Amino acid sequence: MWKWRRRGQDNDAPAPLVLTAVSNDLARGAARLGALAWTDWRRFDAELRARTTTAPDWIAGWWGIAPDAVIPYCSAAAEPTLAAALLSMHPNGRVREAAVRQLILLGTPDCIPALILRSTDWVRQVRDAASEGLDGLRETLGPSAFLPALSLLEQPRWSVRARADSLDETRSWLLSRIETADLVTAVHWSDPKVRRAAARALVARSAAGAAVMSALDQSDPVAATIIANGMTSADWALPGALERALDSRFSQVASSALAWLQTNDPERALEASLSALMSRSTTLRFLAQHVCRMHGSDSRAVYLAAIGSQPVVALAGLGEVGDVRDADLVSTYLNASRPSERAAATTALGRLAGRSAEERLSEMLADSSPRVARSASWALIRMGATPATIERVWEMAVPLRSPGLRKAAFRLFGSGGRWTALRLACRGIGSDDADLDARCRDLLANCMRSWNQSFTSPPAGERLELDALVPRAVSHLSEADGETVMLSVKPYLDR
Repeated sequence: MWKWRRRGQDNDAPAPLVLTAVSNDLARGAARLGALAWTDWRRFDAELRARTTTAPDWIAGWWGIAPDAVIPYCSAAAEPTLAAALLSMHPNGRVREAAVRQLILLGTPDCIPALILRSTDWVRQVRDAASEGLDGLRETLGPSAFLPALSLLEQPRWSVRARADSLDETRSWLLSRIETADLVTAVHWSDPKVRRAAARALVARSAAGAAVMSALDQSDPVAATIIANGMTSADWALPGALERALDSRFSQVASSALAWLQTNDPERALEASLSALMSRSTTLRFLAQHVCRMHGSDSRAVYLAAIGSQPVVALAGLGEVGDVRDADLVSTYLNASRPSERAAATTALGRLAGRSAEERLSEMLADSSPRVARSASWALIRMGATPATIERVWEMAVPLRSPGLRKAAFRLFGSGGRWTALRLACRGIGSDDADLDARCRDLLANCMRSWNQSFTSPPAGERLELDALVPRAVSHLSEADGETVMLSVKPYLDR
């Protein structure tokens, strides 16, 4: 049985002043909704329904709207469809049902997304009414009107308490009647969710080849990759398709084309791979290097020859396929004038020289470019920095207040295990250096969030320092945070 929130008020028609005030608020809300793409209505609906006790700022009388007021409000609105769509997101089930009935009467294209959303409503009466409305719109508006809602008809990534079968029926109806040419056109639409839904629909009907040129001309790499991954051998054989894909600015598309060549035309795959060795895409370079290795071609020689003309890509590639003999050559670029070259050399040196380059990499954390410092921190993280290196980096980070250095250093500290992170965080909490204090507090908070993911005990050499540092740091924390730290740490230090 339905239950009214306010029994005495909900059955009464709204007073004129109330009607005017709420109508103005509804108009503002409808304008917000109308400015969104249909695919964003689901998020808008979810955010609106998440308000279980408070009204949105833009409509103070939201909770007081009664079912009998739906028609007057919609009649007074400049955009009746958007007003009814907004009311269909009301927390009161009877208001939603009345709004859905009004949407059915209006029967405009903007009713489609609202009815789709209500087709998964948790109230059966609302759900059934929305399904009935969708059936009617299918007959009156036709498939082209439903195309902008294609992504809303896909299986949602979040669970729903009740999913109406009408959505699956509507999707099947739409895909069986919409022309392939219309789907190809949709790949160029401004809404990325529609582009990707159209790409998936084209792949499902084995029509990816019809859209490959269109997909490569638009700006969405995801839609282009969906099309490329769904292409058949017949699609790749279409005139110009393979060449366009190999030259595509989308690395995943070029990788798909190269992978298809490797399986179907090995000789041409080698030719394409030699060109792809100098790609800025790590994925494409990896695949090209694999093809060259399978055919006995020396990728290392290609990078050595190109290091003078294209140092950034050549250094990256040399770090991937070179060996320790190349470490000295790579090291010379640590002093290059361009940060991109220094960053590429830093990453390559960590891969080629390993532990022997640890001290040099820690020095690169103090580079003036945040990009280089970031590359150095990740190189140290990959190899697993020693305690001596972490101490050296701490000694660098305290006096030098460079944001790039500190961000890279604290990334390294966070990777050193919970006891290293705890010890270093406690050192800086309460410091006169506000930036250092804030970063150490963040490091401690992250350490506490992941505390129970590890069961290690503190190293014997660090126990005495922790005994002194933890109480001092706790004295600078709030009572709740301090209690959390002490409850987490004390059992390990009392042993």
